[in-house]
Amino acid sequence: MGSGYEIARAIEGLVATGHRPADAWKMTPRQMAGWLQLAQHRKLGEQAQLLSLLRASQGEQRAFQTLFRKMQDESQ
Repeated sequence: MGSGYEIARAIEGLVATGHRPADAWKMTPRQMAGWLQLAQHRKLGEQAQLLSLLRASQGEQRAFQTLFRKMQDESQ
């Protein structure tokens, strides 16, 4: 697949993370790569948090409830 595919893939990724298509099309390849890298780091962080929650849910119920309440409070 050629460079057109890579650009289309980058545009799709940017739109999926909330960029407007018109704005994404105006970006340079370096800008696209930067935004996509930031989005990937954020996604990995979110997945790590989810994994942590899943692990905590397998442990002591009281500790899990405490962590869950703390997260709920901080999310508001």
